Amino acid sequence: MTVTTALMTLIVYTTELYPTVVRTIGYGFQSTVGRLGAIAAPLLIYINGFFPGLLYFSCGILIFLSVGSIKRLKETKNVLLPDSI
Repeated sequence: MTVTTALMTLIVYTTELYPTVVRTIGYGFQSTVGRLGAIAAPLLIYINGFFPGLLYFSCGILIFLSVGSIKRLKETKNVLLPDSI
């Protein structure tokens, strides 16, 4: 339940950063990357059988990369976004 809540928050937050003309493209890209991650996640369990601890290490690295990427996004509150690419 918390993963779904975090995903919905991420979708709403990041799509609001895109200009209107590219919002659907940005949402589609986010959705594609999220689905690829959902496909790859079960494969990490098998990797953990070969290299114990690699599952936790790779998930931890991905979390730090995600946080770093989100922190780099600029705030758009009360800012007029351009209506062009």
